[in-house]
Amino acid sequence: CPANASIELSSVAAGKVREPFSFLRAEWKVSGEVLSSNYFPQLWKDVPFEKPQLKFSVVEKNRKQGGLYVTKVKISSGNYSRFVYVDLPGIDIHECSFSDNYFDLMGQQSRLVIIETKYKTNQVKVKSLMDRGST
Repeated sequence: CPANASIELSSVAAGKVREPFSFLRAEWKVSGEVLSSNYFPQLWKDVPFEKPQLKFSVVEKNRKQGGLYVTKVKISSGNYSRFVYVDLPGIDIHECSFSDNYFDLMGQQSRLVIIETKYKTNQVKVKSLMDRGST
C-alpha cells in the first residue's frame, strides 16, 4: 500500500449494528504494536456513557533524565472510558510531552502514560470525557 493511502480490509453492512449506542472497534498490529480505532454509528457526543471506573497509580515520579523530569502513570478502567487524559495541576500541558493522552480505554484494559516535563510533578489527576466541567 503506498504512503498516505488506505485499503479496505473488512466491512460491516449498513444497519448491522442495531443497538442505539453500540460502536465498532477495530484492532490491528503494526510492527508488534497493537493499534485500534472506534467507530460510533451515532454521534458519540450523544451517547450516554457510563461514569468511568478509572483507577491509576504513579509508577515512577520525577526521575531526572536528560534535563527533564519523567513520571509514569498506569491507568486502568473497569468499563469503557472515552477520552481519558492525564492532567498535571499547576503545569501548563503545552510544556509537557505525553507518550499518550486523550485516548479510549476498554473495560479491563490498562495503559502506561509516560510524561516528560522540565518541572517537577507534584500532583497527577486522571480524567475522562465524563469529567468535563468538574474539578
